[in-house]
Amino acid sequence: MICAAKVFVFFLISQPLIYLFQVPFSQDGWGLFRYYPFWFKWTIATIPMAFIGWYINKKNWLSLVILFPVLSLLTVQYVDAFVFTFKHFPLRLVTAVFCLAQVLVYVYVFTPKLVQKLIGILIPLAVVVVIKIVTPFEMFSDAVLPDRITVTRNAIIEVADPEGITVSFSDMEDEDFGYDPILAVHVTKYLTTDMTITDGGNVYRYTLEVYEDEGGHSRIRITAKEHTIVDAGNAGDDVSDDGSSGE
Repeated sequence: MICAAKVFVFFLISQPLIYLFQVPFSQDGWGLFRYYPFWFKWTIATIPMAFIGWYINKKNWLSLVILFPVLSLLTVQYVDAFVFTFKHFPLRLVTAVFCLAQVLVYVYVFTPKLVQKLIGILIPLAVVVVIKIVTPFEMFSDAVLPDRITVTRNAIIEVADPEGITVSFSDMEDEDFGYDPILAVHVTKYLTTDMTITDGGNVYRYTLEVYEDEGGHSRIRITAKEHTIVDAGNAGDDVSDDGSSGE
């Protein structure tokens, strides 16, 4: 219990100091402290968590059970990092090696038996790999068009290759719908496809790309192509008279 109290006091003092240190360097200034009530709840939670964590020192099966959440989290991190490194070598290689090293150190220090060490390493890894296999990539995101157009509620969105992607207007219920419409994009794979928005006689053509950036984040890029404009009065600010997108 004394160890739990020490951990609680440490976080009770350190958390406000962290926010205080950031105040001069953040545009939010003292407004940063609006996040503190949330972290204060976690500070209180350090008492039971530290009390339970103390039993890791027993170095038995209970130690392994207590470590499992941490081992699982670190396994997710190093698997994701290694996969990303394989695609974009050598980015995130240090992260991958560091997280894997933590797993190895924890099981080496806190589990005395070889079978415990193997379970601590292999079970989280097996679970993560299975989840990665059975859980497909999926992303929901809003996207804006690169040029300003105005469409009516009768506008239709079509993609050349609909497999793995659906696109719709996300602001259909808004009173201001039509000007600079926002698209709701749902994808299940990385792809590049042509997209067309048809509104009466006006046809707006784009290339839509879903990709992974260098930071490992999924992104959507929409590039305007040549438009066919019949009603120039409703075409939008950036569409030129010759029917092009102005880019």
